[in-house]
Amino acid sequence: MSDHTLRHRTVLAVASAALVSASLAGCGADEPEEAATPDPGTSSESADASEEMTFEDISDDLETMVGDDVQVRALVEEVVTPGVFTINQIDGNDLESVVVVGAESAGDLAPDQEVGVDATVEAALDPDSVAELLDVQLEDEMLTDFEGQPYLEASSVTQADG
Repeated sequence: MSDHTLRHRTVLAVASAALVSASLAGCGADEPEEAATPDPGTSSESADASEEMTFEDISDDLETMVGDDVQVRALVEEVVTPGVFTINQIDGNDLESVVVVGAESAGDLAPDQEVGVDATVEAALDPDSVAELLDVQLEDEMLTDFEGQPYLEASSVTQADG
């Protein structure tokens, strides 16, 4: 092989490598963040398909779950007013009760009834906001024990088959 052919091949190889490198850099220039972060659709799909949690898991971690969608089976402890009730563990080992708001579509609920709740964890219960949301008049003492505590804003409540 002549010096001329060797130089020509070297120049072509370097030029090809530079083109490939530039092409790859151009393709990836806008994508490093996308490649490093999960697809937003993936996280919302996993949130929509959330696994049912135990009441104990929710009760223990409610404050750290603000903004999360949760799914739980629990026992109705007290019906405060249509659309507002408290829940606790099914097995009767009472933990701190959790308020569920916005469940007016659940129908008639009764204490000791098992329900499935799909909800979003909200930061701090405000009785006035709950009354306004549900367009009801709450007695002053109805939710005072839960005021300022995290609560569940229900997207659906289903009654367990009796």
